[in-house]
Amino acid sequence: MFKKFHLFLLLVLLPNLVAQTKSENTLLIVESAPESGLDIFINGKPQNQQTPYTFQLEPGVYRVHAESKFYHTQIIKVNLDENTTSRVKLHSQASFGTLTVLARPEAKVTYDYNPLPQLENVRLLPQKITLRATCPGYAPVKKEVHIEKQKHLRVKLFNTQALGDVKLLISPDTASFTLSDEKSKIFYGTGPKEIKHVPEGKYRLLVEAAGYRTFNEKLTIPGGRETVFDIPLIPLTDAYWAVKAKYQKRRNFAFASAAILFTTGSYLYIENQKLHNLYVNTHSSKEAADYRKSLEKRVSINNGILQTAGFFSAVAIYYQVRYVRVHPKNYVAVRIDPTALGLAMEVRF
Repeated sequence: MFKKFHLFLLLVLLPNLVAQTKSENTLLIVESAPESGLDIFINGKPQNQQTPYTFQLEPGVYRVHAESKFYHTQIIKVNLDENTTSRVKLHSQASFGTLTVLARPEAKVTYDYNPLPQLENVRLLPQKITLRATCPGYAPVKKEVHIEKQKHLRVKLFNTQALGDVKLLISPDTASFTLSDEKSKIFYGTGPKEIKHVPEGKYRLLVEAAGYRTFNEKLTIPGGRETVFDIPLIPLTDAYWAVKAKYQKRRNFAFASAAILFTTGSYLYIENQKLHNLYVNTHSSKEAADYRKSLEKRVSINNGILQTAGFFSAVAIYYQVRYVRVHPKNYVAVRIDPTALGLAMEVRF
């Protein structure tokens, strides 16, 4: 009875033993070059093994490829016969591009806010990234670039715009200010203010307060030092409006005088041309002498009128400037900055 049981068990397990023997004798060797250590995929499924590796598989048709973060291979179809050893050599190709950034030695460079481990031949997958460089004493810079597969990109990212400090001495204290540049970089606040790390360049400063004349002018802010701007707003008092009205009246008078004189001078010029033609066409020496004497006198008068008209035009322009930039009196401010050994002068009409 016991021998019959063993015989029955042997008959049951024999097919499995034969199949296992066949499987052990059917091998697939997967290699990759020039790069090794790639993750192996068979029929699209990861095998948790890396190249090179030998698999024991059932006979059949398999689709094999390998990949890693920076490399990949083409899919190869393999027909695996029973009790055979097949070798697959996969050709690895780069999936990345390389990036070299030229920057200041003391600059810190990041891509999408991730620090770059190095600045030369950095491997990155194909994508659009934003490079940023920060450097002490300079405004940060950024540039958007496109990383392409198997291509090398060389980018210049130098911080060139120096930073400076700005001190605004604004009065009254209730006045609000806005400091902006062409790139819409805005600093704003109320009253006297000290602003740190302002990129050098040209700015527009707007200072406003109820009951005061608005200050709206372009300023140049240098880098590497502190710049002081003294902005006392002019109160809109009765005396202010009286001075403004005085300038307006003088401007209107000067403009009207210049217009009348230019009109008169133009008319006399035309008449002088007629007199000149008569002088040229006259053959009598006595008449020619009379015409010449009269013409010289009229030309002298006409030149005087035109010169006076030019003078009144200049006066009109002067009072127009005074009207627009009215101030109770001429104002000259001299400021000495001992830290930068600089001299600043402001002249207002």
